Amino acid sequence: AYCRADCVVDVLEELQRSMHSLLLSLDALPEDADWFTADQRRLVAFVARGTEEANGPRGLREAALSWAAL
Repeated sequence: AYCRADCVVDVLEELQRSMHSLLLSLDALPEDADWFTADQRRLVAFVARGTEEANGPRGLREAALSWAAL
């Protein structure tokens, strides 16, 4: 929440690239890692909408939603 809105997309893209391997390194089952990473865009959009007023600048929400819409 402390970074500028224009870097949010980069952070989320890196998270998506690395999340699957991170989950496997934490001994998650491959099918669970697949499920979680396949659903990341919907999850990010849900969190961004649900926290619009409570947690941070509107720019962060808009950047997250624009990334989720890709």
